[in-house]
Amino acid sequence: MSTFAQIRDRAQNMALTEDATTAGIMVNDVYRDIVHQAQLKCGSTVESLVQGQNLYTLSTSFSITDLGMVQYMMYTPTGEAQGYVLEPSDLETVLQLSSTSPTGYVRKYAFQGLDNLFLWPSPQTTGDVLTIYYTQDPTVLSADGDIPVSVPSQWHHIISVGAAARLCDAVGEDINLSNALQGRYDVLFTGFLKWVKSRQGRGTQVMQSGYIRSAGFPNHNRSAYYSSMGSG
Repeated sequence: MSTFAQIRDRAQNMALTEDATTAGIMVNDVYRDIVHQAQLKCGSTVESLVQGQNLYTLSTSFSITDLGMVQYMMYTPTGEAQGYVLEPSDLETVLQLSSTSPTGYVRKYAFQGLDNLFLWPSPQTTGDVLTIYYTQDPTVLSADGDIPVSVPSQWHHIISVGAAARLCDAVGEDINLSNALQGRYDVLFTGFLKWVKSRQGRGTQVMQSGYIRSAGFPNHNRSAYYSSMGSG
């Protein structure tokens, strides 16, 4: 088990720099990236949707301030016991589909930037539920004795190597050392993902698209999945 000070000092030593401030920044950046990419700290939130509203800002509409990356979004219409996983899409597609202001059972979502979420079609009923499963930001390391608890202790050395690679690239002049450290980090992180996979049984989950095969749509007339509110 390593503390923030130990990880930062090792990164400085490997990068051949005395810049402790930048080293601390790089340690936290790498720590956060590892947690996100390996999906080590996860959570979920259940949010109510508003009829006809297709744009939601995560930090204000839903008060999600620790989003790393979205894993799944599950939509459950009002009055239905069974929900289904929404299909991630691109913003252009969702905006084009939304041009006639349709409402109905939500099928797709897309992000604009990091915080704006667009849904298609717009929810047909206020109170429809969106459950968002996502990876969370780890707690920032600040005090020397802080421990990166979201990464298993036997893998803390990866943070040092990754931070050293970034630190060397940012403040150093030795390109060969920077490349060597980055190469070492890539190898270590690949091994770490394999370890996570073996520990979880099925492995680190890839962000999937589409619907869960075993969960069909709610028993409902398909003509009511969405309807245009336009004039024609």
